[in-house]
Amino acid sequence: MKLHIERSYVDAMVTDYPELTQLKEQLRFGNKAEIPINQLSSSELGFLQNLYRQAGPEMSTQAAMIRYHPPGRKDRIKIWQVMTEQFGLPIKAGLTSDLADIFPKATGREIKGLTKLAAKYCLQKKVPPSLAIFKRCSVFRGMDIELKNECTI
Repeated sequence: MKLHIERSYVDAMVTDYPELTQLKEQLRFGNKAEIPINQLSSSELGFLQNLYRQAGPEMSTQAAMIRYHPPGRKDRIKIWQVMTEQFGLPIKAGLTSDLADIFPKATGREIKGLTKLAAKYCLQKKVPPSLAIFKRCSVFRGMDIELKNECTI
């Protein structure tokens, strides 16, 4: 996740934390700087939080925006593998790749939730896990399915 920090707050942070000068360089291209949240120490995050609190209610609603990008395909495959193992789903080879492809925008939390639901479904119905079951359960998780090269009549 990345934080988007406004110019005046970047200036204040760089004053107190000179090691963040790379943020100031980003301001050449706009009025906000971007930094992955895990690159800020807890004291730096606390300082930023206090800046927004001191600015009052109109700025507290605009406190640093967090932008999250879903994991890439390789990472989604790994997450599917870990989650299916965690929930004891004996899946066929290649199913994790298929799942990563049909749910390209899935986050780790969504993958976990869908895998958990599919595991419960399989246990209740006494059926082995399959792509069809994951698709069926995804409806109840509000997940978008991306179908490629399939046509419907």
